[in-house]
Amino acid sequence: MTLPAQRSDASGGGPSADDLFSLALIDHHLAEPFIPRTWLAERIEAHFGPSPYRILLVTGPAGVGKSALAAWMTQRHRLSPRYFLRVDSRVAHACGDAADLLLSIGRQLAALRPDLFDDSPVRIDIDTEIDQVSEGGSHTALEAGQITANPFKPLSIRIRQRVGRLAGRSTGIAVDRLDADPEQLAPRHLQRLALLAPAKALLKKDPDARIVVIIDALDELDEPGAPGLRPDTVTGWLAGCPTLPENVRIMVTSRPHFKLHEIVVGQGERLHEIRIDPDAAEAVEDVRAYAEAVAGDAEFAAALRSRAVNPRHIVHAVAGRAAGNFLFLVSWVRAVRNALEDDRVDDLRALTYPDGLPADLDGLYEQLLFRIHGRTTDGEWDEVRHPLLATLAVARAPLPEARLLHWAGLADRRRDARLALRDLRQLVVSDQDDGTLRLFHASVTRFLTSPETDADENRWLYYVDPVIHNQLIADRILDTYGSDWAHCEDDYALTHVLGHLIAALDAAPDVAPDAGSDDARGPADPTALAACAASLATVIEDPAYADTRAARQDPLDLFTDCLAAHRVLTSAAPGLAPRVARAVAAHAARAEARDTPGPLGATALQAALVYRTDADAFYAAVLACAADRDFLSAHIPGRRVPHVRGEFLRTQAGRLRRNGAVAEAEALLAELARDDTATAAQRSTDLYDQGYAAFLRGEIRPAHELMVRSADAAREAGNEVSAWVSRSIAAQFAYYGGRLSAGGYERELTDMDAFLESVPRPAGSMAERFRMNCHAHLFDLALLEGDVPLAERERRVLDADPWIRRAQNPMYHLRFDARLALLRGEATRACDHYEELLGADALEAREPPPSEGMARDLLDYGRALSAAGRPAEAVRAWRLALNTPDHTAAWLWKPRARQLLAETE
Repeated sequence: MTLPAQRSDASGGGPSADDLFSLALIDHHLAEPFIPRTWLAERIEAHFGPSPYRILLVTGPAGVGKSALAAWMTQRHRLSPRYFLRVDSRVAHACGDAADLLLSIGRQLAALRPDLFDDSPVRIDIDTEIDQVSEGGSHTALEAGQITANPFKPLSIRIRQRVGRLAGRSTGIAVDRLDADPEQLAPRHLQRLALLAPAKALLKKDPDARIVVIIDALDELDEPGAPGLRPDTVTGWLAGCPTLPENVRIMVTSRPHFKLHEIVVGQGERLHEIRIDPDAAEAVEDVRAYAEAVAGDAEFAAALRSRAVNPRHIVHAVAGRAAGNFLFLVSWVRAVRNALEDDRVDDLRALTYPDGLPADLDGLYEQLLFRIHGRTTDGEWDEVRHPLLATLAVARAPLPEARLLHWAGLADRRRDARLALRDLRQLVVSDQDDGTLRLFHASVTRFLTSPETDADENRWLYYVDPVIHNQLIADRILDTYGSDWAHCEDDYALTHVLGHLIAALDAAPDVAPDAGSDDARGPADPTALAACAASLATVIEDPAYADTRAARQDPLDLFTDCLAAHRVLTSAAPGLAPRVARAVAAHAARAEARDTPGPLGATALQAALVYRTDADAFYAAVLACAADRDFLSAHIPGRRVPHVRGEFLRTQAGRLRRNGAVAEAEALLAELARDDTATAAQRSTDLYDQGYAAFLRGEIRPAHELMVRSADAAREAGNEVSAWVSRSIAAQFAYYGGRLSAGGYERELTDMDAFLESVPRPAGSMAERFRMNCHAHLFDLALLEGDVPLAERERRVLDADPWIRRAQNPMYHLRFDARLALLRGEATRACDHYEELLGADALEAREPPPSEGMARDLLDYGRALSAAGRPAEAVRAWRLALNTPDHTAAWLWKPRARQLLAETE
């Protein structure tokens, strides 16, 4: 294939052209026989001209040729940055992080069109001559608070100093902060450098040219357990990216997937979906053309003829069964080639008998497995082949041979296993680069683990029970590392041992199926499930496991796994669920008890759980343990108990306040106020919570004063992030109290956003969370001031925010969408959102829930109902708003509800 001209330094210190442009992967997809799909390309490209659409979403089921289409589209457009999320349905190609996508786009554009990045390098040249620097004196040639390197342009700093006599100190450059790592740049900054600015430059230089960004296999990114899953993913960026320039189009391919809804909602009229229907005449014809190309392969056709098979006749018969699904035909060709290579006459006869062709893909897999089973003894199938297939079916990543054999229980039968793997080549593939093994396609896994396979009298022998085999892998991991996690070097074992145990318990049917059900499985073996549940609790309790995993991986992921374990144990083994909460509390307490808190401390715990609606009961149980003196005394040194207990009492107070239990929160704060040993940082936290509680009750001036004191204490502690947080909330209170103008409040928030953008924001940190809060407050300000453009801009930012995505709380998006629809005058849509947010029967309640902000939600719901021509329901909403408890910030909204009631009644 031909690659457009690249800049000469494209490989200097960066990825090779092959890696940068995914050339090997594209060549793989375009390998013969390849069928150009002009009809489909033209449907997509019809929207590349003058059009409101900027994102073209191409969807279709597995096997209809989406990845090959994406690869081909890169050949049709000169400026086509590409981002393939998968090598195939089983192996990741890119991590799927928004920053990774934008860096890839920018690097590709810089290689193709360096002139779009102002190809003159950024240079700083300084020459200084100094006669003398006296003792105690100093000289610095360049001082800078911050230098941010553009990842797509060279940066050169040259400083020459000539000093005649040096008795003091001479410094060439002193920089408080050097941002040279492009992965630390915020996506908003990266999208401007990588795409928006180059597109603007292209429009000036070549108005007819177009940038076509191609993203393939988006559905694979957010599948549970998929490698590379991160909160601020490509999906999030697509949903929240700003309006793209006229000369930019993004083509995205995906199977139908619930995450696509986020993009559709976020982009609205800027997105157009094109569905590939496998039964469409054009799709069926493409598969026939592919079949014709297969039949025309001289070597393949000759091999079939040598076995007395008419290649054109059989290939077209297979195409007829495939309809518009390439995967059926590809799988059949793969199986036939293997049968020819191994000279398996009976297999070839079965695959090339037209009347015996299976009706669908599952039927083809059944036929292949039937032939494999038929040439083995029952012992070889049960002891070797089936364990290999089963292990690969439930594995959460491709496996090296040694690991596969160990987990399949075949480490001492290496020869037998290798022969079996050769026999299974029609279903198992080996990676050419690292030799890892995996099933050929995700559809094989679905077939093997499906209850329908177990229920079918002709297929049950091939069934892989996910309960048994997830537990087997977990047991073998535990046999290897369970007694010494501190020395475990196996990242897969650390990452996935909990996932395998949870998957085993999740997959277990807890009752016998109903009569007539396709699920033939009865209740799982209770003894085995009890052992699985006990293992899950034991691993979580192990300090060595927790510390080793937290040191090597994101601690938030460990807390998320513990939450999932608590959920599944609550159902499968209720007596063990409290052990998970106690274990997490113990890990957090031990981390907090160190002189420098460890990665599993109170801050990480709060970041992982506090705003998740599905975590409240678990979080409450953890905090109840972590704030108990006796519990702490059993897990940490006695001298550290008061300090650690204070930290978790503060965390508990914050949780209670957010849940509307303001009086209980204030009781804890009063207890903390009596601690005269509190540090400045602790006083800042206490003053913050006291101020917020005062605000909820309507004591606006004291609330403001407490927040100002909180900011001062944070500054005293040297924590500028906390100081800015308290300062911004003080500004919010001043705005609500009429002491700060809207413009002044917006400037405060903008300044805070600029500060937070300049500091590190690791996942779950206060800086990350309050960057989100900053934009949420700007969104709220826009709503209150009736500023539609500002509200729409901030809504897009929030939709892609990594903290919100990690919180996994759909209520955030519902509330944002409801308020924005109301501001736009879309009353019916606003009503729909509020009914989903509050519940369809919310207006039938006698008393509203005592949660913060409920009065405002009911006030706005009533406004939407009134605008939608439903005045009686609006009156009920406003009356409920007046009944909300006074300690939930209702004081701010009740006067407006009274006014609207007076005007309506």
